[in-house]
Amino acid sequence: YLITSPAEYAYGAPGDDVEIEVELMKGERFKPNFCMDVDERVEAQESRKAIGNDYYRKGEYKEALEFYDRAIEYMPSHFELAHEGKSIMRPPESQASWENGEAPEDARSLAQREREKKIVFKNTVACHINKAACHIKMDQFSEAVTESDKALKLECKSVKALFRRGQAYLLMGEADPTYLQRAKDDLLNAAGKDPHNKKVREQLKQVKVRMKEQKELDKKIFTSILQKPEDKEKNRLAEEKERKRLRVQRAAEELRKAEEAAEAAAKEEEEAARRAAEAADAETRKKNEEAAEEAARQAARAARSADRQRQEAQEKLQKKNDRKVERVMARTAAAKAREQRDKTAFHKEEEEEEEEKQDGDGLEEGMKKGFLTEPAEPKEKKKKKK
Repeated sequence: YLITSPAEYAYGAPGDDVEIEVELMKGERFKPNFCMDVDERVEAQESRKAIGNDYYRKGEYKEALEFYDRAIEYMPSHFELAHEGKSIMRPPESQASWENGEAPEDARSLAQREREKKIVFKNTVACHINKAACHIKMDQFSEAVTESDKALKLECKSVKALFRRGQAYLLMGEADPTYLQRAKDDLLNAAGKDPHNKKVREQLKQVKVRMKEQKELDKKIFTSILQKPEDKEKNRLAEEKERKRLRVQRAAEELRKAEEAAEAAAKEEEEAARRAAEAADAETRKKNEEAAEEAARQAARAARSADRQRQEAQEKLQKKNDRKVERVMARTAAAKAREQRDKTAFHKEEEEEEEEKQDGDGLEEGMKKGFLTEPAEPKEKKKKKK
């Protein structure tokens, strides 16, 4: 985009206008809430809630609060949730569907709207609880209590909301011990709803320890009232020292828990990396096995193709040899036939010559005895003789 700006905004002094080229690297399509139906609002709310969760995991709590607020803005009112789309009353045109035993389209969408309502309420409660967690991380304990109250107003049995409010009250009890009882009440309520929640039990244990310490401190204060001024000053210094010791002890305990949590997170990351490596190895093995199977199939196809070609070549050779044998046999048969014909013709000629010889001998003998005279030769024979 090309933007023209007056010179005083660019240089701080009058002069020629300045053209600024701006490239939009990333943007978000915006659609007003009142233009969205319930489905679009649910999708937008879940998207912004997920972005807020990413910022929270990164430790960017201000940005997370911003996106949680955006997600909460997409919650439709109760009227919109109840009357979104068509009315659930039976209009005259849908009466036939009811009579035929089929629910009309507007009635079938009622269950879908109820599911959407539950999703919206669940996401909104989660956003308020996550905002309370962000405020606790930022040492804004009263704001954390306010967000927890909003979540409990929507879902009074939310264990997480009770836990976050009890956690905020416990931290507020560092400055004002009267909040410790509220923290205990919330955490006991949460533990009653979810007895197996480890975080709730640990936080409740800390509240009890803190209340015990405060009780001992109150006893010392009450005893110091009856003491002499010099003893009061001495006890005050001792109490101050004890408070410092307890603060250091709690800080050390929190540091130890943080280290344990970091160690557990590191172990989880290592386990996740190991599982990812195993999954990658399994995927690689699977791919290698598939490649080997494909190579085996290709080799089998090539072998079958080679066998088929070899068989075809053998069949062609066999047919060629058969044709050669047939031609040889045909030539042999023809030669035998010619030889037989030649023999037959030769025998016939011999027989004719023998007959002619016998006829000639008989004629000569008859002529000698005077019985026969020499027959006249045919003209053709005379010509031949000449």
